[in-house]
Formats: sequence, C-alpha cells, structure tokens
Amino acid sequence: MVSDGERLSIFTKVPPSALRRLLEQALEEDIRTGDLTTSLLVPTDLHAEAYLLIKDKGVLAGTEVFTEVFRVLDGGVESDILIPDGSHVGQGDIAVRLRGRASALLTGERTALNFVQQMSGIATRTAQYVAAAGPELRVNHIRKVTPLLRALHVYAVRAGGGSYNRFGLDDGILIKDNHLVVTRRLGLSLKEVVDRCRQGAPITVKIGLEVESLDDLQEAIDAAPDMLVLDNMTPEEIRTGVEMVAGRIPVDVTGRVSLETLPRIAETGADVVGVGAITHSTPWLDISLELEFAS
Repeated sequence: MVSDGERLSIFTKVPPSALRRLLEQALEEDIRTGDLTTSLLVPTDLHAEAYLLIKDKGVLAGTEVFTEVFRVLDGGVESDILIPDGSHVGQGDIAVRLRGRASALLTGERTALNFVQQMSGIATRTAQYVAAAGPELRVNHIRKVTPLLRALHVYAVRAGGGSYNRFGLDDGILIKDNHLVVTRRLGLSLKEVVDRCRQGAPITVKIGLEVESLDDLQEAIDAAPDMLVLDNMTPEEIRTGVEMVAGRIPVDVTGRVSLETLPRIAETGADVVGVGAITHSTPWLDISLELEFAS
C-alpha cells in the first residue's frame, strides 16, 4: 500500500488531455447514439447526489478517473473524494460523493464504475502479493495489461504497493527468449548481445537479460547485464541461481509466481518478482454508485 503521506495522482502518469480522450472514447462506446433509458425517464434539469459505496474489503484505486468520467460527460458535476487512493477500504465505506444533473450521473455510472472497480481490483491483488512477498522482495507488474489502459493499470499497481521495471519498450531493455533465438541465429554470444545493447542505448537505460536454465546462467552472469531475469524456475533453482550470482547483479524472478509460491520465492534471496496476474486476471472490487436526493 502507498505509505502514509504519499499522495497518488493519476495525472502524474497520464496527461489530462490524454486521459480525457480515453474517457471520451469509453463513454462513446457505451452511449453510442444516446442513453435511451435515461433520456426517456429523467428530466434534464433534475439534480441529484450520489456516492461511491464500497461493498468489499480491498485497496482503493481510480477515484480520480471515476470522477473525471462525469466531468467529461457534464462539466457541472461536482465531486469530493473522501478516501484517497492506496487506502484500505471495507464494506460500507463511502469513497466519493457527487453532485450534479441526475441524467449525467446515471449515464456515466457504468463507465465510471468499470474503471474504479477494475483499478481497485488490481490494487487489491497487488497488495496481497506485496504482503506475501515481504519487505525484501519487490513486486513488479510485467506489461501484461489491457491495451490502451496501461497507465491506469500501472497506477493501480502502485496504489497497491507494487512497482514496475519499465513502462514501455522505450525505457528499458529486456533481452528475452525470442530475442535470443534471433541472436543465436546471428552467432552472437550473450556477452556480445549485452555489449551491443549497451553501446547502442542511452547510458541511463538498464539492460535485463532473461535466463530460462541454470545451464545458461554462468554465461549470463559473465555478460554483466544490469539485471538477470530467472524465468519459469522452481524455488530450488532460483535459490541456486541467486547463490551463483552472489550479489553481483540484481535478480528478478518471473513465471510460476502465485500467492502460494511467493513466500518460498522470497526465501531464495531474489530481489524482484514480476507478476502478470496482478494485472491480467484480477477480480474487480465490488463497488456501486448509489443515487440519492437531498432532503
């Protein structure tokens, strides 16, 4: 979870103009030519209040996205975020209050909830992995995200206490198995592969090298990347790999990572664990929007 005093904001990852375009597209997908139900039943000048009700335990993320959906739909909607992202929440908590035209609140309801429920689900699952990993093992996501929603997913991972090695393909080098299929065809050793990347990339860019077998690990160590990624290895193999590395290079672990295997992985001495499950297969947090009228 985010530490006390640290303020999360989605706008640190997504420029307001880009977020607005994303939300406009999401609303257009849902509304299409018009919200038939609301337009037939709700007067356009009727104002109401609404609140975001938490219905299960978890970690909250996406409140700014939730409120921004309604502002994109109707600039007159006002909001108060009562619980900051990164907070643990429980059944009955009220995270956000809204005020505005009832028609806007109803039309934007599902789109806004879809964002905050999914993002809170990611934050909740990330927090579970962070707790299972313990304080010495960093939990990263590994770019297994819904296309076009990457920044929102990364933000949600951070809200849950996780992190990431690279946001996209341009801010880090990771030499994976299929890259090595090509470089072997070209007759390059692992050291030549790493050296070529180091010579061609900006000095600030880190180079990761993925290893799938302990048989290849010594050659990978000698190639001197900035990080070694042990992929699809058992905890016993990871422990042996960490001992071989002997602290010279940070060790990242990917594959075969679950809440059940994570405590054993944490005991191996690895530095980082990459988890696709925190973004690609998390259940959404149960959250609803409740409409009401001021008495």
